[in-house]
Amino acid sequence: MTIRFQAFALSCFATFMLTACNSANTVAQAPTPEASETTAQMAPLIPGAHWHHVHLNSTDPDASAAFYAKHFKADIASFSGADAAVKAQNVWLLFTKVDDPAPTEFVTPIWHVGWGAPDPQSTYKRQQALGAKFAQPITDISTVIERISPQSFYYMYVESPDGAWTELNTAASDDFGHIHLYSEDPVAAGEFYARFFGISGRNGAPPSRSVQPSFSKSGIQNGPSASLYFDQVNMIIYPVEHSKGNFPDDWSDVSELQSSRGYVNDHIGLSVPDLEAALQVFRQAGTPILAPIAELPDGTRYAFIEGPDKLAIELLEIAQ
Repeated sequence: MTIRFQAFALSCFATFMLTACNSANTVAQAPTPEASETTAQMAPLIPGAHWHHVHLNSTDPDASAAFYAKHFKADIASFSGADAAVKAQNVWLLFTKVDDPAPTEFVTPIWHVGWGAPDPQSTYKRQQALGAKFAQPITDISTVIERISPQSFYYMYVESPDGAWTELNTAASDDFGHIHLYSEDPVAAGEFYARFFGISGRNGAPPSRSVQPSFSKSGIQNGPSASLYFDQVNMIIYPVEHSKGNFPDDWSDVSELQSSRGYVNDHIGLSVPDLEAALQVFRQAGTPILAPIAELPDGTRYAFIEGPDKLAIELLEIAQ
């Protein structure tokens, strides 16, 4: 059994445990980075924020949008300023056309996104019939993790025409489910999202520093980690050592996480009710502002900040 196979299973195990323990996406009050266990009642610094999108770079945005609409529960849509778009419930995937294929190495904070699969075996057969390219075929997680009952949780990875990965895993619905991130300090990254946006983990719990490092059977580190819900999106944050262990070739020329800009998974987008106020909060906190306020054709205004681990975050004030 390969190291990559074991680590993928452990990644999906995190999703399995969260799905089993919390079927609803819970938004709770946010902790501070300094003392998350004692300040969970503090209001978020930026109230009213919501998850909006994942933005990808593609040499053929229309074909990419058609791929996601064909393979997953998503519909082709349009969004101002995007070259193509799909919408999965309340989550957008937006595409920007690039002349050359965007790099796909797993050296940025964004690993992959995921949809649920209530009947994984049927989902796998459907993906095969659709001609899916699998980065990982359907796998029973109990073959890697002994304490999980056989046939209770399955997962697979499908690769898009642009080289981005999408996980399909056992879940209660086939909705868009999660984004999986990497971080130099997963707990600190979780505290950032909790403090600024008021999101939390299962049962409303803030990120905890009591979690000890954990390792796969092959010795690859996969914890401590953080897992929070931003509306319907489960943000799962793993230590960067997990990526370095699984994808050593990707790390041959770099030693730390790179900015997500320009890679196939370019950035995430969050909506805020007052863009100026949000930027002021980030300025006061010392968060880098990557791009000032600009406006889309429909009147939506946006700006970019740099989140934890050089993750580019677009803040949007959606036109009414």
